[in-house]
Parts: sequence; C-alpha cells; structure tokens
Amino acid sequence: MATDPVDRTNQREWTVADYMAIEDDEHRELIEGDLRMTPAPNTFHQRAAMDLGRQFANFIRERGLGECFLAPFDVVLSEQTVVQPDFVYVAADRFDGLYDGHGLTGAPDLVIEIISPGTERRDRIEKRRLYADSGVPWLILVEPQEQLAEVFRLDDQGQYMLDADAGADEQLTVGLFDQLEIDLGDVWFEEPDTDAGKQT
Repeated sequence: MATDPVDRTNQREWTVADYMAIEDDEHRELIEGDLRMTPAPNTFHQRAAMDLGRQFANFIRERGLGECFLAPFDVVLSEQTVVQPDFVYVAADRFDGLYDGHGLTGAPDLVIEIISPGTERRDRIEKRRLYADSGVPWLILVEPQEQLAEVFRLDDQGQYMLDADAGADEQLTVGLFDQLEIDLGDVWFEEPDTDAGKQT
C-alpha cells in the first residue's frame, strides 16, 4: 500500500486541505474529519458501477442534461468531508458553480452509491446522512449481490423518502429524469458455475 508522503500519523482530525495534499493514488474518503481507506470494489460492485454508469451517462449526454462522473471523483461537502460516490450527476445549469477545477464543491443533483459488504454501514447510514444534510436531492442505493436498486428523494424536512425501487431484470425509473428507464438486467454480475463441465 502506498504511503502518505506527509507524516500525519498522530493527526486526529483531517481537513479538505490535508486530504488534497495527499500525493498517492489510494482510494480514500474524508468523513467528518476522519480519513477512511476504501478497499477495491468486488466484481459485483464493478459490474454494477460500469453498466449503471453507462446507461445513465448515455441518457444524460444524448440530451445535454449536464455532467456525470464515476468514482474515483472527489465531492467536497464540507471543510471536513470529501466523498467519492460511485456515480455523480450535476445539471448543466449548476455545473459551473460546483466545479472547482478538480472535482465538485457542493451538493450534486444525484448520487449513486453501490453497496459492498464492507461499506454497507458507511453508505446506508453515514453517507446517506451526509448527503441529506448537504442537500443532495436524489440518492440511489444499489445492492448488486441482492439485485436491488432503491431511489430516494429528499423531502422538505431534509429526509430521504423512498421514491422507487426495482430488482432482478426490472426497469428502474428515476423521477429526476423524464423517460429514463434503467434496464437492471444488464447491471448484475452472475458468477460462473464452477461446477459446470465437471464430470461426475
């Protein structure tokens, strides 16, 4: 594992400036001053990120709706929080105000988090709260091994309410986009049958 070139082993609370000063390419997030390492995503996660991103990006770019990015991509939510969502969308009329020359500073319009076994608490509890507190209007949580996608919309009280869900080979709709239907059948990774072809 690469080592942070700046010695901060005794530092208890990190800032955005500290985070941005790191000069290696390890996958990290800064959660309310706490620097977190993120393990490489598993095959289920990778497949979902790739194919969800492709479908969303095609829809968004064909219509000139804005900009979208895949992780690793920094989104600064506060002076002590930098997250790297699996997918980020910013509407065209907001992008110039959020783009900081490196990533985004401020709340995007849509965030997708793909949940892996080791990140479930962070994604479902910690980051969901951070996104709500920062005013991210739409959040999609995806569990690729359970083949489930849930769409949440931020209400007037600053709480996420379930707006839609779908699984298996169903079509996922997102209220933010008219006429968008995500084909989930193309998103899930199916493990090969390791017993196939073996003779009994």
